[in-house]
Formats: sequence, C-alpha cells, structure tokens
Amino acid sequence: MKDSGPDELYNFRGHHFKYIAAQYFPYIDFPSRKDDVAVPVNPYDSVDFRLADTMAQKENFTYTIYKEPHTSWGEDTDGVWSGLMGYLQREDVDMSTLVVPTDSRLKAASFTRNYPSDHIIIASLKPQPLPRHLALIRPFTGTVWIAVLLAVLVWVIMFWVLQRLSSRITGSPDLRFDTAFLYGWGVLMEVHPKVPTSATSGQVMVGWWLVFCMVIYTGYESALISHLTVNRASTQPPETFEDLLHADGWEWGLDSWLWTGMPLEYFTRHKDPVVMKIYKYLQIIDPLKGLKKILEGGFSLMTVKSMVTIQGSSYFGDDHGNTPFYISNKNVPIVTFFGWGFRLGAPFYHRFNKLNMQLDAAGILTLWLQKVTTKRIKDNRAKAELDGGTAFVEYTQV
Repeated sequence: MKDSGPDELYNFRGHHFKYIAAQYFPYIDFPSRKDDVAVPVNPYDSVDFRLADTMAQKENFTYTIYKEPHTSWGEDTDGVWSGLMGYLQREDVDMSTLVVPTDSRLKAASFTRNYPSDHIIIASLKPQPLPRHLALIRPFTGTVWIAVLLAVLVWVIMFWVLQRLSSRITGSPDLRFDTAFLYGWGVLMEVHPKVPTSATSGQVMVGWWLVFCMVIYTGYESALISHLTVNRASTQPPETFEDLLHADGWEWGLDSWLWTGMPLEYFTRHKDPVVMKIYKYLQIIDPLKGLKKILEGGFSLMTVKSMVTIQGSSYFGDDHGNTPFYISNKNVPIVTFFGWGFRLGAPFYHRFNKLNMQLDAAGILTLWLQKVTTKRIKDNRAKAELDGGTAFVEYTQV
C-alpha cells in the first residue's frame, strides 16, 4: 500500500464494498440456490468477477457479491424499485454487476458503460440439404413437368391422327398409337428410334418435335448438373419478425429468463402491429427446451446470441463447434449497452468508471468475454460426456 503520492487518492485502503448481482452468464455467474434474502456467493469464472477482482487488487479494496434472491433486475412502482435496482435505490449495497440502464433506472442509480448489449436474435434450424434422390425431378417444377407430359400426349395424338388420315388417302400402312407414343417419348429421352412415317406431313411434325425436345432436354440437363454440383438447401430460416409471421404453420417462443428484463417491457408496451402480433402468439419457454424444439422443425426461439453460442456448442454441437442452429443476421436492439450500477452519489463512482474505460480501451474486457465463453463450452461438453454423453442437461445459467 502506498502512503503518499498522487495514487494515494485512488487507494481505498482495504475498504469493503458490497455488490448485488443477478445471474447472466458470461458476465456474472454463481451457484444456483433459492433464498428469500440476498446471500453472499462465490462466483464462477465470469467477466464481471474478473473485473471486480482486478479492480480490487489494483485499488486495494475487498468485496462481497450478494445474490439477488429472485434473479430480478426490478420493476418500478411509482418510483419505488424492487429487485436488484431496489437494493441500489435503498443503498443497501454499494454497486451491482451487470444491469441495463434505462430512463427510469437513471433516477435510482448511476451506471458505467461496460459492454455492448446482447441484442435479441432469432434462432432456427439451419437449412437442411434437399434429398439427393429427388435430384432427377428437381430441375423442373411440378407445373413444368405436367406441361411437358401434356405436350407429349398432345403431340402423339395429333401425330397419330394425322398419319391415320394420311394412310386412308394414300393407302399406306396405318400407324399404331403405341408406336407413335413410344417415338414421341423416345425422342424426348434422347433415344432416337426410326421415324415411323415417310409422309411429308409426318416428317414436318417430327422435325418440330425434335426442336421442342432439344430445348426441353438442354434446359433439364443444365439444371440437373447445377443441382448435383451445388448442395442446395431447403427454405431460408426466418430473419425478421415479418418472416415469422409470413411462414406457414410456424411457431416462435422467447427465452423464459429474458421475460424478467427489458424484453418484457419491449413486447408488452410496443405499439408496432408486427411486434404486437408476435407478442400475441409468443410462447415463453425454457431456453434448452426451446433449442430442442427447434430441432423438431417449424419453430424459432428468440433469445440472445451468447446463449445459443454457449448452449448450442456445449450440448448440440460437434467437436468442431458446428451446431444445427441458424442465428439470424438481423437482430432486435432492445437496449444500447450493459454496465454496472452504483448507488446515487457514490464518491467512488468516477474512479470505477475510469478503470472500466481503461480496461475496455485496452481490449481486456473483450478478451475476457471470449476466454470465459470458450472455457464454459469446454466444461459443459466435458460434463455432458461424464453424464453419459447426453445432449440435453439442466440449464442453470440464468
């Protein structure tokens, strides 16, 4: 401990701080337990824990992290907050770990800007490859196939009738219907049988039929090569709320944990007709059960990207980190950033804010986020293997 100099102003001299926290991995995580009051916890390896530990060592203070008993960030009732925000408003604690600043919360606490927020994404099943055994019929749509078959039938009937009339006039042998049909079909299949007539009218019809078959066969052959070369996928998964509404027979749900935070306000108070209709048919579902339901098809889960990345790679991914889940490229930015909360008027707020900005500018927070996420995925996969390789285990993260 320094006894003099400018740094003495930034030395807390062993002061003990009280944190309040609600679980939200990878930012803060600790053993799950049910309590009616805030109790001290020993955090797992997480970004906020690393941040608090680093600051404590640098600034010479100690701390205790208390678990918010209901894993709730709080609700505002006529200016009186419950949950995590209530502890800050009542000054029962000095600060909190991860929390989202809002206009109403700014009246009860001060906030630092620690991390970009997790936007809501739409997780769906990745497009599945189309069956290879259907490659022979896939180059043409059903309508085109029907049109081709009708063209064969019409040409055969016309050709057969014309040759029957010609035989009665000229006395040449009659043309059997099956012969005309096999010739028309054979030319289309690039099997060139002997021309069944020597009459000029018949040869003219045969000539036009050859041209028609050449066009059809060329188009079919090029499309077939394309389908066999490129492994085409089924329908593109939903990217937006509008895509969910337009998909026939599609269902969607929201990560149940998110229903206690800002997404609750977003869906219940939004006036946009699309959001209101999404909310009307919204299912609130446990995140791991939601991921399992995605695998059944026809379902999308609205959640945060970090959850799909961690849980998907842990319990549904292969050794290379590939998962069966598609994460939408477009997202819903409900909040702008995540930060720590401080009781109003706290004299140490500015020092913590400065330390946080220094770590963020150095890229330390981003590095910690990557390391914590990677480590948790490895630990989850190892635990799943010890439990018998199950790909569906209890979700205790948030």
